[in-house]
Amino acid sequence: MKIKEMVKDYIEKVSDPKKAEFDKGLISTKYEIKGTKTRNYR
Repeated sequence: MKIKEMVKDYIEKVSDPKKAEFDKGLISTKYEIKGTKTRNYR
């Protein structure tokens, strides 16, 4: 499996549709928003 496919599969696995809808309200882009959660590194 190629790296690009591995990254795409991982992003699909961790994506959250509710987060994606929220992010679409904040971000104006022509690209698809997946809504992945990130850690807070404070």
